[in-house]
Amino acid sequence: MTTAPIQEPTQPPQNQNRSRNIFEDPAIQDAAKSDPFTRFVVQNWKTVLITLLAVAGIMISYDFFTTTALQKRANATARLSDVQELYQTLVEAQDTLVTLQSDQGAATDEAKKKELTTSIDAKTKEIDSAKAKLSLMTDALGEDEPFATLARLYKGLIAGRFKDYAAVNQALGALPAWASIKNKDSSERFVAETATLGLAKSLAQSDQHRKAAKEQLQALAENGSFLAVEAAGALYVLLETAEERAAFATLIESVKSRFPSQEGYLKQLK
Repeated sequence: MTTAPIQEPTQPPQNQNRSRNIFEDPAIQDAAKSDPFTRFVVQNWKTVLITLLAVAGIMISYDFFTTTALQKRANATARLSDVQELYQTLVEAQDTLVTLQSDQGAATDEAKKKELTTSIDAKTKEIDSAKAKLSLMTDALGEDEPFATLARLYKGLIAGRFKDYAAVNQALGALPAWASIKNKDSSERFVAETATLGLAKSLAQSDQHRKAAKEQLQALAENGSFLAVEAAGALYVLLETAEERAAFATLIESVKSRFPSQEGYLKQLK
């Protein structure tokens, strides 16, 4: 099973403004104005991980829990659904907060500034509340697999939303080693690969940890059963040197040979 790959811009990002989100690099934004392929990536990358998580939830519901008690499965799946929903709410609230702050900075009318300040305070409280609830909810997912893996994933993603990249790195290191899961077509492997991809992408926003994130993405592109194509796409946007681009050219040919149906997408990663 292979999900649609994450498309990446046709030119590697420049090494500037590294504290910014990598997908908000001015070079990528400029390219998006004239390149439909790049514009699609810039506009839609935030939804890809959430889609993957939803697929993971479906696989868990219909495959992985066939050996567990029905009531336990129902309760655990419901808790996971609640976590997914609240995480999406957190993401949307943070995006709204950024917009409000931008509007406040541009406002010249004092009454409007005051109104925006009130909205910002309310949205900040909403975000803080969602973060606190998610901490409790992820703990409640328990230690049974794959819930423990998904709990680590969400803990890391939440930490990344607040730029706590040390916690993201810790969550990534605590994941089960996807490559050691012998059944390459199993739901367990899919969940582990999904968690690795999600946390590596989050970790890549950190200057300090970007090298480690690249290594995780490269390993997943080389040997992933489910998300090799997506990992290659995520790695492409992080390429910085001629040596990295040369190595990536070899890597992408290997990915094409393993996933020939995705060649139409992969050939754009040049």
